[in-house]
Amino acid sequence: MFQAAQKIMEAYGKNSPNTVAAEYQAIAGLYNLSIVPLTVLAVSHPAFGKFLGPLVQFRSAIAGGTAAFGTSATAKHFVARNIIKAIYGLEYRPVKGGAKKKPGTGHSSKKGFFGGGSSTKGFFDGGSSTKGFFN
Repeated sequence: MFQAAQKIMEAYGKNSPNTVAAEYQAIAGLYNLSIVPLTVLAVSHPAFGKFLGPLVQFRSAIAGGTAAFGTSATAKHFVARNIIKAIYGLEYRPVKGGAKKKPGTGHSSKKGFFGGGSSTKGFFDGGSSTKGFFN
């Protein structure tokens, strides 16, 4: 919770006029402080499912799926990217680890246990494709 609030506050302090990174992080922090708790509150409420009608027998599965999706990083990034696009007209994609290091400066590869890895595409980025363990 503190980290999410810190991301919001950094938009007012550490903010480059050349990027929308601080604004993106502030939106992600606001999502973590508001949407995530509200999603969990909604699906854990005893009245959740009354609006499902004949699907009420699947209440637990629907609540679990809703909570899993609503609190996921994929949903948070999808919302943040679309808000940035709506406000600034920019297609923003955050890069893990900030600025790239120059080759030969101690940058280590982030491959999986057996040298494989997974694509960084999420559900809303055109599907997720993963590599196998040994490739």
